[in-house]
Amino acid sequence: RRTMLPILERFKQSIESKAIDNFWLSRTKNQLRKRPETIAQGLLTVFIDGTLGNNGIVLRECASGVGYIDIGVIFSRALHLVELKVLTNHFTGADQLEQYMKNENHRNGYLVIIDSLPHNKKITIPKNIKLKTGSIKVIRVDINPVPPSKISP
Repeated sequence: RRTMLPILERFKQSIESKAIDNFWLSRTKNQLRKRPETIAQGLLTVFIDGTLGNNGIVLRECASGVGYIDIGVIFSRALHLVELKVLTNHFTGADQLEQYMKNENHRNGYLVIIDSLPHNKKITIPKNIKLKTGSIKVIRVDINPVPPSKISP
């Protein structure tokens, strides 16, 4: 039986190993492409759809209250809520996802953080956020790692 967290962890691995350049005009100049969150939504939607095939449904921009859940994934007879944020400064997204979880009466949600911060400016991000009514699993995707040529032995 599949669960959402391993799918998102595999997405993280795939992006970090094969798709970092999709987000950048110039990594050396710290210039992201326009609308990097939309790029992440598209990549994640295609990844999950390819992973689940006919065994699930992937929805983008699902209405919830006065906002929109970035991605809703239906499989194993359950809706999974996924919010994406691009980290350029401060950690955000948990409060927004918590509200969607309340709106949809869900105890669990997933926050995918696309981390574009330079390696010398990385911040601590929790892997789990406990809420009064449930929890949020946080998956950090590092799109700005130290290049292997810059790692000192």
